[in-house]
Amino acid sequence: MIVGAFGPVVFSVSSDVVRTFRSGSRERGSSFATHEVIGRPARLEPMTRELDEVKLEVDLNHDLGVSPTAELSLLDELMDLQMPWPLFLGPFPMGEYVLTKIGEEWKRFTRAGVLSAVTVSLNLLENSDGVWASRVKRAVGIGRVA
Repeated sequence: MIVGAFGPVVFSVSSDVVRTFRSGSRERGSSFATHEVIGRPARLEPMTRELDEVKLEVDLNHDLGVSPTAELSLLDELMDLQMPWPLFLGPFPMGEYVLTKIGEEWKRFTRAGVLSAVTVSLNLLENSDGVWASRVKRAVGIGRVA
């Protein structure tokens, strides 16, 4: 069963392979300008919505049918490409995100020194160029198709 995806990385659970995230979070925010007014409290002016930041913790374990070194190579390549990929959590599209940081916590090695279990933390930053929204609208039939 597929539980999510980030571009070519598909998070799934089956009897043969478990490649899924252990935990995740999303941080959202807005920025405001503060205007000082003589003799009155300061006034806030909304400026813009900040880019969303998503953090995922992924367990990669050889005993669960995943090659940690191969998965780490794929993630390194995705980060080096510096391009946006669609993020899905379950069936829900979250938008397009760029992989900005990878953290690795090595858990276990084989006798031969091969990494067999690792926890990976992924930092994703929203790509807000508007292309994602227009693609989703076209896909569901909302708006004008150019």
